[in-house]
Amino acid sequence: MRRPGPQRCLPDSPGERVSVLVADRDGLAREMTSQALYATDQVAVVLCAQDCRQARELTCRYHPTVLLLDTALSRSQRLAELIAELLETCPQTRVLTMAADDDDRAA
Repeated sequence: MRRPGPQRCLPDSPGERVSVLVADRDGLAREMTSQALYATDQVAVVLCAQDCRQARELTCRYHPTVLLLDTALSRSQRLAELIAELLETCPQTRVLTMAADDDDRAA
């Protein structure tokens, strides 16, 4: 069985915006990420989630174009399960993971 090709992820027209759900347990990080995305012309932050449960519920309800998911949101196994579930139930949403480390030695 042939798999369907990739779906359109970016807007076709200048007035169309990509919808983004920001999922991060850190409220300041959610706010800063949302503000940075708001500053662009083609991105609309639709909602923010503070845990995996909210990320799942909001993604399934609102079907954002992109789910921006902090890897520190949960243990890696639970996060992997969430991503697998969302890829199955919300295939139109692209999942982008991000990680931050405040340890200077990590740079």
